[in-house]
Amino acid sequence: YKRAKDALRADKSVIFCSTNLTMKYRIHAIRQMKQVRPDAIIRAVVFNTPLEVCQKQNKMRERQVPDWLFMKQLKTLQLPVYNEGFDIIDVVHNHGCDNIPGDHSLNYIQEISEKVENYGSQKNKHHNLTLMNHCHAAGCYAMKNRFGSDIINAAYLHDYGKAYTATYWPNKDEDCHYPNHAEVGAYLALNMGYSYDVALLINYHMCPYMDNNAFKTWKERLGENLWNKILLLHIADEAAH
Repeated sequence: YKRAKDALRADKSVIFCSTNLTMKYRIHAIRQMKQVRPDAIIRAVVFNTPLEVCQKQNKMRERQVPDWLFMKQLKTLQLPVYNEGFDIIDVVHNHGCDNIPGDHSLNYIQEISEKVENYGSQKNKHHNLTLMNHCHAAGCYAMKNRFGSDIINAAYLHDYGKAYTATYWPNKDEDCHYPNHAEVGAYLALNMGYSYDVALLINYHMCPYMDNNAFKTWKERLGENLWNKILLLHIADEAAH
């Protein structure tokens, strides 16, 4: 923070290089920088890099991180929104030097769709439909009610992350639970070639299920426009149970 502030005081541009995965961390960093330069233009750059590319590039680094850390970090992913204080949000797609982006997205769509299709029952008392059928029903509901293309696409994909996050807590109940499936699902959507707006809706689609205090907090953090879209996605989600 000190080096960044010193650079801003010297009228230099600053790249605040960190994973910056959570909204709380980013908001704090932006406030720190704005204390020094209230007129600073704050730009977020989201690097959409598939997991296997991250792992491959990690092996080429002198200072490497363990493989298990990638999924742990991914489960904390909260994509940036303008309401945090950003003036610009850019997305850079990095599929690795050996991949053509379009081909990579098609491969990812097939791979992820097959995993979700083969997952079958959600193994949870709150869901009677299989994972794929639940997502399909939510998408059809959103389409029937003309919720808009971003919401429709998000509805079809919103729970895909469950196929990667299934967890049992024997001491709690016999149900299968899906912690952080929204975060993983948002990442999958970006890698499948869907828009950033679709990924945002998936990322935050569980917020309406939170308790009253958290509900109000996230409504304020995300902003009225995005929040209203999330509520429509929530309606589609509920209709597909």
